[in-house]
Amino acid sequence: MLSAWAGMGNLGDDWILSVAIDRLAPGREIGLLLEPNASPPSDAVGHSILRWPILSPRQSTIYGAAAFTETLREWDGVLFCGGGWLADDMGLRAPSRWTWRMQLLTGVPAYAYGIGVGPFSSSLGAVLGRRILDRLKILGVRSQEDAECVRRLTSQSVRVVGDATFAAELEGHVPNSRGVVVAMPRPHAHWLPRARWSDYVSAVTRAARQLAEGEQVVFIAFDRDDAGFWADVAKVVEPAGYRSGIAAVASARVALAGRFHAATAAALTGVPAVTVAYHHKFDSLRSLGVAPISIASFVSYDTTPVPVLPDQVSRVRRWSEDAWSRLVLSEL
Repeated sequence: MLSAWAGMGNLGDDWILSVAIDRLAPGREIGLLLEPNASPPSDAVGHSILRWPILSPRQSTIYGAAAFTETLREWDGVLFCGGGWLADDMGLRAPSRWTWRMQLLTGVPAYAYGIGVGPFSSSLGAVLGRRILDRLKILGVRSQEDAECVRRLTSQSVRVVGDATFAAELEGHVPNSRGVVVAMPRPHAHWLPRARWSDYVSAVTRAARQLAEGEQVVFIAFDRDDAGFWADVAKVVEPAGYRSGIAAVASARVALAGRFHAATAAALTGVPAVTVAYHHKFDSLRSLGVAPISIASFVSYDTTPVPVLPDQVSRVRRWSEDAWSRLVLSEL
């Protein structure tokens, strides 16, 4: 069974889920364990290997913990795949309950691959984070910073594996054609002081125009909540699914990417990009040859940085495929 942040309007999370399904599919039956308010991603529904209905914490409340526990016992293991799963104490209570129920009540082992860990904003977050990490049978994290955070909390063995999507095979795209694709997150108080939001919007608008050189600028909403924010700045496209989002990035001559998986899509499809980092997870992109700049630096620039074309994609894809095989597939 797979657990992911998928189905909540973020194309990157849906992409992670699809890669995990493709990697696990041969000879396995797969179910989904989604978060409250999530719905099956349209890109995943077509997989005949998936078994419905999808479980969620809400169902545990509605149908009772005992019935829910019995359902979990039908599975050989649960793989928590990708995303900021242990990013802070927000939302940690749910994973804590999940891992406790799976391991102590059902005996179903829990695994994690390509997850983000830390920083924790409170002592409660650290306590819950340690509790979860100690219960995982396999732990693969996204970046070196994530690994260091794990080591500060527990003696659990940890391996840096990059993002799950680094192993994705993306074919049939024709990059470097025309225009500029912009996939930037809306301002958030947790990574940019509210007083600088207007500076951020100005920097994004200025960079998009400079990169466009008179060509079309299209904002791609890699998160559905971004669309409304950028609608007043330029044309916004809301892709039907992650495949459409990747295709939009791949068709551009250049990309301005502040969404992690938009930057990943640009790297994997050979599109030069200016990558803007608001979180340490962007450091994992350096293995691909991407050179992220911090959000603070980006807002302060008078001129737009030169787009970078990654040169390590093939090597990292092979490394990621090997990590999947040795760390996950050999165990499950």
